Amino acid sequence: MMSLHSITNEKIKRQIDSYASLPTFKSYRGIAFLWLLLSAFIALFLTSIDSGISQDNSYQYFRVYILILILLLYLCVLMGKIWAIILTIAFTTIDKAITIFSVSSGQIFGVTIWVITMVVLYRALKVELIRKNMSHEN
Repeated sequence: MMSLHSITNEKIKRQIDSYASLPTFKSYRGIAFLWLLLSAFIALFLTSIDSGISQDNSYQYFRVYILILILLLYLCVLMGKIWAIILTIAFTTIDKAITIFSVSSGQIFGVTIWVITMVVLYRALKVELIRKNMSHEN
């Protein structure tokens, strides 16, 4: 089970010591990136099959532009940018709050996705903050 309490000092030290050599699927920032991609594609799929209502081209272009911006933000998360992780936490939380108050069904699934997202982003943020503090001390 993934929890915030399972982040031991040993795991953090291993993440920092092997920062450049860990594969994407083993580093906290990589796991966060992969999870964000997966959840974005799930959301994109679910919204594309919503009701089959055709939308005008300007709305479709807007969705593509937003998707590109989100993917760029996620790439910055993968690169370990602290501001990107914090921004993603904020945007995800705001989006989920709006969704919960505006949609009557599927709230448990949405909250579950949000909790998992917060856990993986918190882990990545913790590693990046410790790395930043270590670089300032040296």
